[in-house]
Amino acid sequence: MHCSQATAHSALPALNFGAIDNLCNLIGKLNRLLSTHPAFSENASVTLMQQGPGNVIAALRSGENIPQLLILLNLDCDNASEIHFRMLHHTGGRDLLTGKYYHFDQTDSHTQICRIAPGDGVCLAFDDFEIPDHMPEREPRKLQLMASEMAQNAALNFTTLPQAAKADGKLLCRDPEKFAEEISGLHPAPLCHWFYPQDTRRVVMAAPGDLLMLHSKVPFIAEIRTAEITLKRTGSLQQDSGEYFALIRLPRRRKMLPEELLLEFTAFDNGKINKSSGNIQLLADPEKRQILVKTMCQDSFVIVHITNYYEAPIEQGLFSTKPDPQDHGLGLQSIKNSVERYNGNVQTEFENGLFSLKILIPYPSNLAV
Repeated sequence: MHCSQATAHSALPALNFGAIDNLCNLIGKLNRLLSTHPAFSENASVTLMQQGPGNVIAALRSGENIPQLLILLNLDCDNASEIHFRMLHHTGGRDLLTGKYYHFDQTDSHTQICRIAPGDGVCLAFDDFEIPDHMPEREPRKLQLMASEMAQNAALNFTTLPQAAKADGKLLCRDPEKFAEEISGLHPAPLCHWFYPQDTRRVVMAAPGDLLMLHSKVPFIAEIRTAEITLKRTGSLQQDSGEYFALIRLPRRRKMLPEELLLEFTAFDNGKINKSSGNIQLLADPEKRQILVKTMCQDSFVIVHITNYYEAPIEQGLFSTKPDPQDHGLGLQSIKNSVERYNGNVQTEFENGLFSLKILIPYPSNLAV
């Protein structure tokens, strides 16, 4: 991946660092290179070749019956560098990412030099290898393992680990909705659906216990995350019908999770990479979606007691937990101001997931006029 990072900062004619589409296509090409060139197989070895000082890397990937591939990286994003490396007995090489030919100069019988632009990286081949236009299909065995893993992870939403280990990956690929019905014992299946590209930039609501099912006509990689951390990352599987999908077990709302999760979606369409996003709203458990209000008179006081469930920690004070608190939370402060006008008192507390608001107002003889 060093090649993609270095090239992203370069001044290649076809690459504008600020243009997401160009960068995505370059990374897609790099991924196809990593997946198809024998020099990146598990049987290849890596030898560091650079000679002398400099913020550069020269690495040769090779092996028995594996064509050589020389990777040159200039990690200096401000200045071009001459990379010195051990003699390869080639006069130059062709960059597989751009097609550009790079000539090697020779300083002595043991060292060659290649000049690389600021922040650039090249993967130089010495044969006629070409990066394919499309990502090769996964091996059947890898697809089976991936289907089994996805099936077992989804089953954990409804059963124990020993039972989830028996989940049928073949049924998952044949009919994901029927699979969800069988593992949950519910009809219809407890699924929250998200469709690419229809649901990009939309908020899709997921009830507690729902599985998230992603739909696409092309292969994809999906990531469920908060602003700080990645919760789940998965690739797509292909149904027998030809549609690509993924079944994801969503976290139930927890104290440290926001109500809304971000879905980062990367689609691979005819050699192009399209990135988009959406939002998943995690609904509260039904039994917790209630507010209890009690009123009573006691010891010359009118008492109003309001409780509701709340999953995030509460700090001192009256405030809003909405994403834009500057525009909310005024209601609680207004209640406090109104109650104090009548010599009353407002108490708030949070305990065991319950938010409590208690209002006490003197009545009737002590009532201030």
